[in-house]
Parts: sequence; structure tokens; C-alpha cells
Amino acid sequence: IGTWFLGLFAIWWIHLKGKNYLNEKTKLYEESMYGLIDMMEKRDSYTAGHSQRVAEYSRLIVLASGGSHDDADFVYKAGMLHDIGKIEIPDAILLKPDKLNETEYALIKRHSTASYELLCREPFSSLANIVLHHHERYDGKGYPDGLKGEQIPFLSQIITVADAFDAMTANRVYRKQLDLDFVVGELKRCSGTQFDPHLVEIMLSLIEEGVIDAERLYAKAKGEQKE
Repeated sequence: IGTWFLGLFAIWWIHLKGKNYLNEKTKLYEESMYGLIDMMEKRDSYTAGHSQRVAEYSRLIVLASGGSHDDADFVYKAGMLHDIGKIEIPDAILLKPDKLNETEYALIKRHSTASYELLCREPFSSLANIVLHHHERYDGKGYPDGLKGEQIPFLSQIITVADAFDAMTANRVYRKQLDLDFVVGELKRCSGTQFDPHLVEIMLSLIEEGVIDAERLYAKAKGEQKE
């Protein structure tokens, strides 16, 4: 009995050590990915905090659409990592204040595929497909695969709205922050073409109710929380 017990203990100990090793390895990999995001955004002061804001907007949209807290946490992670592929884009293109030429724009568009390639292994593999399709359009004119309507993963469509909203309400290297009334008008104008109409309605209601306050969240991301 003593030998049998020692054998069971040895199996349990090996399993525990192996599990702890995998957990530690997963934690280190997650930290390295988030470190890449931080490094990438520090390259450009105009996009500092962009991923965090997109993640937060996406989380709020999921909850407002009736999604679970697990779904909200999931899309938050996807939002944090949606632009990680931009790490491979040269500064001369990423930070260019003038209009991009065709070749430069093709490199920018590749970031969603590059993000997928970086995330397609554990522990992020479940996020990879969501991130891959966050630049698809509801009318099928997006990239990389030209998916249309319900062909686009639902959480990707949420990130699309959140990403566009942040791009318009934050300062960019090529223009200043846009007026909120203009942004609301653009969301309405692009409803049914670039964006899922139902998600636009949710986004607009969150803005109207003050749940999403772009100015406050932008200040928070910059470490300048408003009173």
C-alpha cells in the first residue's frame, strides 16, 4: 500500500509541477504580447492607449447587447490585441502624416493578418480569428477576406465599431480629434455599409446615455483622469 500511495503521490506531484510550468509559461507569453502592444503604442504618442480604449468600448457594447461578462472579458482581450500586427510596420509608414501610397496602404492592411499569425497559438488562439476580421465591412468591402454581414464574426463587428469610434475621437498623426457631433453623424452614415446597424444603435445609445464618454476615457488612458 505504501508503494502504491507513493506512486500516486509522484503522479500527482509531476502533474502539479507540469501544470504550474504551463501556467507560468502561459503567463509569460501573455505578458510578452501585452508588452509588445505597449511598445508599439509608445512609438506613436497619438495612438497611446488606443488598444485599451477599443477594448473598453468593445466590452461595453457586448454588455449592452445582452452578452455575458465572459463574452465581455473575451472581447476585451481581443480589443487589447487587435493591432498587435502593426509591430511589423516601419515607423516611416505607421507615423506618416501624409496620405499613404498604394504600397504603403497595402502594408498597413496586412496588420490584421500579421496579428492573426502572432495570436494563432495558445493561449490566444481563440482570439486570433476575431482579430483577423476586425477590418471587414458589413457590405463586404473590407479586408482581408471581404466577408459580408453575418459572415463576419459578431465580436469582430463589435471591435470594428469600437475601433472606428476611437480613431475618430482621438488625435491621430494625420489629423486632430474630430468633433463628437461629426463622429455620431459618421456612425449613422456608415450604418449598414461599414457597420452592423444594430451595433451602431447600441453604440449611439451608450454615447447618448453617457456610458461611453470618449473624452474621459481618452484622458484616463493618458493618465489625466478628469475630475
